[in-house]
Amino acid sequence: MRFLKTSPTNGFLQLAYNLQKSSSALWGQNLITVADVNRKEISTAQACAFKKKPEVVYDKAGPMMEWTFDVVGVFSVLGTN
Repeated sequence: MRFLKTSPTNGFLQLAYNLQKSSSALWGQNLITVADVNRKEISTAQACAFKKKPEVVYDKAGPMMEWTFDVVGVFSVLGTN
């Protein structure tokens, strides 16, 4: 998942990463849901684990933060009316 560096989502993901990293019992217990409300599409990834903390880049052109995950399974519903 990629977000502009200024996105508040990065702060949330950083907290989740820190929590996951604090205990091996929490590793791979994340559930991630991504929704596109305009297209009425939704995807849910189960048993997710952060692969690594994204690299922080300082750039004038609007830097991106890229979060990567290991995922056991993804369930998607695309374009329902």
